[in-house]
Amino acid sequence: MKTKILLVLAIFLSSHSFAQIPKLKEIKNLENGNLIIGLTGNEKLDADFKDVVQDIWKLGTITASLPEKEARDKARQDENTYVLYIDSFITKSFRHEGKNNIDYKTVSEGTCIALSDGSKKPVFRSFIPAYNRTIVPKESLVHGVNLINQVSMKMITENLKNAMKTMSSYEEEGKNLKNKTLYIPVGMIHEKFDISEIAEFYDSDYKVIPRSEWSDVIISHKNDAAYVIIVPVPVGGKYMYQHHIVDAETGKIYGLLQPKVAVSLGSITGINLSKGNTGYINKQNIKAYNNVTKGKW
Repeated sequence: MKTKILLVLAIFLSSHSFAQIPKLKEIKNLENGNLIIGLTGNEKLDADFKDVVQDIWKLGTITASLPEKEARDKARQDENTYVLYIDSFITKSFRHEGKNNIDYKTVSEGTCIALSDGSKKPVFRSFIPAYNRTIVPKESLVHGVNLINQVSMKMITENLKNAMKTMSSYEEEGKNLKNKTLYIPVGMIHEKFDISEIAEFYDSDYKVIPRSEWSDVIISHKNDAAYVIIVPVPVGGKYMYQHHIVDAETGKIYGLLQPKVAVSLGSITGINLSKGNTGYINKQNIKAYNNVTKGKW
């Protein structure tokens, strides 16, 4: 029984950030409903966030921008109103050093774009790279908002009712990546991986560029371009690093790659992430990107 429980837990953890995709009926309700942009109180961040949402948001009608708490209060009073806001999410590890130790040993915190119906728990989280909840690069905002857009629209157009079907439906989309130039930020390449080796493992067009240019590719929705972005997702006091590959112009998702995740059997001592769990790009990641062009994750 314990093994079965742990196996179920491992399966759940392996799709951690993809598990909290809303039900199809909620997305359809949002499609015909209203959206309030939730504000943080940070003037620059709020300006960037409003600019991004107004530029690319596709579902429902944007009706206002209000402080997050006020926005969520309004949404709670109206089942047809939702809030999009910047949130944080904290996870803690399982107890360590024996069953009598109740202290948590590690904590991980991530930043996300959250979609809420006014309830305390969001109906959808899209994790993004950020320094903290108040210092968020604009390209991260674009990516986080776009991911919610794309997943939601795909659920509606293809009548997808759960997270697993939605995620698996993206693999075939990946074949379109071979017709795009993949933009890779030089600062995300592991220092021990020679950039010149990328061509050995990636068969399609690519460019390695400075972060500022990479950021512009995302924000400007560059034509015929795709980008890779590494997203840290907090899981059990650690971070799972997902590598997302997205069409910069259209926002279409080509690949959502993540390491294998498991828990220790026998006694719960923590979450194990495979060696592929890296916040940098290495040879194995490039090979995985190439598999995306073949419709394989």
